[in-house]
Amino acid sequence: MRPWQAGGLESLGSMASVIQPSFALGELSQDLSGRVDLEWYGKGLELCDNFYVLASGGVTLRPGTEFVCEVPAEAASSTAGGASVSEPGARSEGASECISARMVASDERTKDGAGRKTRLIPFVFNAAEAYALLFTDKAMRVIRDGGLVTGEDGEPFVLALPYVESALADLRGAQSADVLYVVHPDYPPAKIMRYGHADWRYEALTFRSRLEPPAGVSASTSAGPTDKSRVTYSYKVTAYDGETGEESEASAAVSVVSKNLGLEDTVITVGWQPVPGAKEYKIYKESAGMYGLAGYSAGTEFLDRNYEGDYSVSPPVYENPFQGEGNYPSVATFVQQRLCFAGTRNNPQKIWMSRSGNYENFGRSNPTRDDDAVYLSICSSQVNWIRGMVTLRSLVALTGGSEWTISSGGGTSGGALTPASVNVAQQSAYGTAGLEPIIVGQSILLAQRGFTAVRDLAYSYDVDGYVGNDLTIRASHLLRGRAFTAWAYQNAPHGILWCARDDGVLLALTYVKEHQVFAWSRHHTDGAVEDLCVVNSDSRDELYMVARRTVGGRVRRYVERLAEPYRSDDMPMSRAWYADCGLRLDVGDGEPVSRLSGLAHLAGREVAVLVDGGPLDGLRVDEDGVLELPRPASVALVGLPYVGTVKSMRLNTGDQSGTGQGRRQTITRLTLRFRDSVGGEVGWERPGTDGGTLETQWTEIKGRTLQMANRPAEPFTGDRTQTPPLGWDSGGQFLLRQRDPLPMTLLCAIPDVTMGG
Repeated sequence: MRPWQAGGLESLGSMASVIQPSFALGELSQDLSGRVDLEWYGKGLELCDNFYVLASGGVTLRPGTEFVCEVPAEAASSTAGGASVSEPGARSEGASECISARMVASDERTKDGAGRKTRLIPFVFNAAEAYALLFTDKAMRVIRDGGLVTGEDGEPFVLALPYVESALADLRGAQSADVLYVVHPDYPPAKIMRYGHADWRYEALTFRSRLEPPAGVSASTSAGPTDKSRVTYSYKVTAYDGETGEESEASAAVSVVSKNLGLEDTVITVGWQPVPGAKEYKIYKESAGMYGLAGYSAGTEFLDRNYEGDYSVSPPVYENPFQGEGNYPSVATFVQQRLCFAGTRNNPQKIWMSRSGNYENFGRSNPTRDDDAVYLSICSSQVNWIRGMVTLRSLVALTGGSEWTISSGGGTSGGALTPASVNVAQQSAYGTAGLEPIIVGQSILLAQRGFTAVRDLAYSYDVDGYVGNDLTIRASHLLRGRAFTAWAYQNAPHGILWCARDDGVLLALTYVKEHQVFAWSRHHTDGAVEDLCVVNSDSRDELYMVARRTVGGRVRRYVERLAEPYRSDDMPMSRAWYADCGLRLDVGDGEPVSRLSGLAHLAGREVAVLVDGGPLDGLRVDEDGVLELPRPASVALVGLPYVGTVKSMRLNTGDQSGTGQGRRQTITRLTLRFRDSVGGEVGWERPGTDGGTLETQWTEIKGRTLQMANRPAEPFTGDRTQTPPLGWDSGGQFLLRQRDPLPMTLLCAIPDVTMGG
């Protein structure tokens, strides 16, 4: 028996129990409201707002967000010094009756109180050293562990940058260890280097070796030329670091006229000045206009005793293909130990790969070597800008019209990429929008051009290529007429793709491919979400967002972090976080307090408050950022309230005459199975007084224990049974909502249904 379907309703007015055991498909489009023929019909919801789907099939209320900082208004001078990281909710010295929460200094706001648009880019060195980089107009700040990184002076660290506010949306990066390579179609490529928590440096790429070419190169012979033996020998020398593979450009050529080295005991001595950073030197010898590797030297002298040069190895030539406006790349990634750039205004379909193991060297040798830089262009009937590149089995380039693989030979995987062995093959023709693609496991997530769909691409052995699915086909209404401004994938704890829609609504796609869970939900906050990034940490993936909110009659932008979901096994109710843009007071072993300050980011706003695990209603932060509690608290959460709502699909009960769709179906009793939940209400739709418009009548969930001004809530796991109001009748649907800052997880629904005519 399918979910949402029962047998045995043999007559009018008969009753039966049905079950919806899973909500694994999330919110479904109204276009599918009649597709009861599909197996998955009974696994969806008509509305899933501020709840998201778990991989197990249940739905849980989204956690709230932690206030991190206000977006600064303008660039500031670079700062340096020792690092310290501000802690969320830091307690003021000597505070007893008043606790001051962390906030950004007032001089970091615009004159009208509206922060500038910004950009978040993750930077993860390892699980213990992970950051969110906050880019604003000509500046960058660093966020770690939910707080701004500060210098020795206690002020937030600021790195001056050339990127203006209007350019931030197109900023892209590719990270290698402590270096973030940054590209933008209107700026020369550059790198941002980390030397410490509060020590970051910006440097434009010069595409030359960090080692200087040897100077003062000279050559002398032990035997001068004779009339019968006169040969000119020419040499070049490079500095070399065998540990890093770094090699300088070649020195100027030096020549000496000597007796033929093949005669008697003639020796030519080549000397040069030492080069800082060089571990050894390479000496190249000329023959027929070409220079080949003749030998190495650990010192500053080389004795040529008639050594033959290896002319398959020539001195490196450094090139900068990214000089001048129109030649700046817009996309960057790494592939097979090469730094890869693509998509300039002058060459939108061209790809440049650095020399292997030498990311800032785009030079090529003569003759060509396997580790030389690789230049190639995608040839197609349309000229579509390369908008993204990722590496799985091969390098995958995503353009506005098609998807391509760049590999060695003719397949999608295999050998090393070399200038002589590179193949470009079209995989599909979906086309991608401007968002960077995301790798999840062995799949690539892309936003289809025009934001008409979200797709995954994965390699298939059956077709020896990349194929994928439309992940929005069952929830197309969530994208219709809209675009994404940013997205990020949070692997832990629940495997969710978060998408910031252009109207500020946050969408969530629970994407767990191995269990075939592709479930959409929508998430509203008091304001608009503009940007997102995910930072991997030791315990979980941290989702940071930029939210635009109106506070005190002024528009402000805040950086916020999604809080951890509530878990009753290792988290007291006082640590539950179900309010947005919130801060938490925790006096620890100190005396409870009733006056909370440091809430200027919520000045004048009515707030949701959780005091020692119990909710309080009707409280407002005053204009000075102070909140007066009706009673002292040891742990208090203060933030903006939000409401979570789910609405079931229409029932598809049936009898011997066929489907129940189109007939009156009344739920006479509803059993809901919860986990770690407190409170909530069930809603029943019924015709209004005009007989047409549906009105929702809400009833408190039985067993609710929120009347607890002086004690914490107690999470409940198990079944709650609700009886609809007398006379209720609709298409067999119910609503569930949570208005309090408390957790709620719904595992399944079991309605008793009566079918009418």
